[in-house]
Amino acid sequence: MDVANSSSRNLPIISTVSGISALPAALKCAWDEPDPLTERQKELIRACLPADLIEDEAAPTREDQLEYLQRIVSACDEISKNERRMDEPEAQGRPGFFICTARRFF
Repeated sequence: MDVANSSSRNLPIISTVSGISALPAALKCAWDEPDPLTERQKELIRACLPADLIEDEAAPTREDQLEYLQRIVSACDEISKNERRMDEPEAQGRPGFFICTARRFF
């Protein structure tokens, strides 16, 4: 695997070896570093994954895990965008205002 210093923290640059992605190794490396994520943030990421996709304390590195997490991030981005656009004083600073409102509607 080609590994080069991508920053002062010595995180690997993602590359391939014989056509195999080094992404899982890079994600595990980032997960194991003490600086990028706190234990609480790791718990939150693991909590977002359904039980059939989570592997104990392991870093999410499989494609199905990453796809699921990306869908959650995309949904959060869309909700945040709509909440900012509303200009409602009630919505300001209240994550999930739209979700609560939509659930109340239907």
